Amino acid sequence: MTTDDTAWALGLVEGELFRIGGPDLLEDARVEARWYADLYHPWLGSGEEPIDRLAARIEILNLRAERRAGRRLRVPS
Repeated sequence: MTTDDTAWALGLVEGELFRIGGPDLLEDARVEARWYADLYHPWLGSGEEPIDRLAARIEILNLRAERRAGRRLRVPS
Protein backbone atom coordinates (compact mmCIF):
# COMPACT_ATOMS: atom_id res chain seq x y z
CA MET A 1 0.00 0.00 0.00
CA THR A 2 1.46 3.36 -1.00
CA THR A 3 1.00 6.70 0.71
CA ASP A 4 -1.49 7.73 -1.98
CA ASP A 5 -3.44 4.50 -1.49
CA THR A 6 -3.60 4.99 2.26
CA ALA A 7 -4.69 8.62 1.93
CA TRP A 8 -7.43 7.54 -0.48
CA ALA A 9 -8.54 4.67 1.78
CA LEU A 10 -8.53 6.92 4.85
CA GLY A 11 -10.72 9.46 3.08
CA LEU A 12 -13.07 6.75 1.86
CA VAL A 13 -13.62 5.13 5.23
CA GLU A 14 -13.83 8.43 7.13
CA GLY A 15 -16.40 9.65 4.61
CA GLU A 16 -18.43 6.50 5.11
CA LEU A 17 -18.27 6.85 8.91
CA PHE A 18 -19.50 10.44 8.63
CA ARG A 19 -22.26 9.42 6.22
CA ILE A 20 -23.62 6.65 8.44
CA GLY A 21 -23.09 8.20 11.86
CA GLY A 22 -22.23 11.85 11.54
CA PRO A 23 -19.44 13.73 13.29
CA ASP A 24 -19.89 11.93 16.62
CA LEU A 25 -19.27 8.47 15.16
CA LEU A 26 -16.37 9.73 13.06
CA GLU A 27 -14.62 11.34 16.03
CA ASP A 28 -15.23 8.34 18.29
CA ALA A 29 -13.81 6.01 15.64
CA ARG A 30 -10.79 8.28 15.15
CA VAL A 31 -10.06 8.19 18.89
CA GLU A 32 -10.29 4.40 18.94
CA ALA A 33 -8.06 4.11 15.85
CA ARG A 34 -5.41 6.45 17.31
CA TRP A 35 -5.47 4.53 20.60
CA TYR A 36 -4.93 1.23 18.76
CA ALA A 37 -2.16 2.71 16.59
CA ASP A 38 -0.42 4.21 19.63
CA LEU A 39 -0.54 0.86 21.41
CA TYR A 40 0.67 -1.36 18.56
CA HIS A 41 2.55 1.07 16.28
CA PRO A 42 4.11 3.80 18.46
CA TRP A 43 5.39 6.87 16.62
CA LEU A 44 7.10 10.02 17.85
CA GLY A 45 5.16 12.19 15.41
CA SER A 46 8.04 13.51 13.34
CA GLY A 47 8.08 13.02 9.59
CA GLU A 48 5.39 11.12 7.72
CA GLU A 49 3.26 8.69 9.67
CA PRO A 50 4.58 5.15 9.03
CA ILE A 51 2.47 3.17 6.54
CA ASP A 52 1.97 0.29 9.01
CA ARG A 53 0.56 2.66 11.60
CA LEU A 54 -1.68 4.39 9.08
CA ALA A 55 -2.91 1.03 7.76
CA ALA A 56 -3.74 -0.04 11.32
CA ARG A 57 -5.78 3.13 11.87
CA ILE A 58 -7.63 2.57 8.60
CA GLU A 59 -8.40 -1.02 9.60
CA ILE A 60 -9.94 0.08 12.92
CA LEU A 61 -11.95 2.82 11.21
CA ASN A 62 -13.14 0.31 8.63
CA LEU A 63 -14.20 -2.17 11.31
CA ARG A 64 -16.20 0.54 13.07
CA ALA A 65 -17.93 1.48 9.81
CA GLU A 66 -18.71 -2.16 9.04
CA ARG A 67 -20.11 -2.75 12.51
CA ARG A 68 -22.28 0.38 12.33
CA ALA A 69 -23.48 -0.26 8.78
CA GLY A 70 -23.98 -3.97 9.34
CA ARG A 71 -22.04 -4.83 6.18
CA ARG A 72 -18.54 -5.33 4.83
CA LEU A 73 -16.84 -2.30 3.25
CA ARG A 74 -14.36 -2.81 0.42
CA VAL A 75 -11.19 -0.90 1.29
CA PRO A 76 -7.93 -1.94 -0.40
CA SER A 77 -5.38 -3.60 1.82
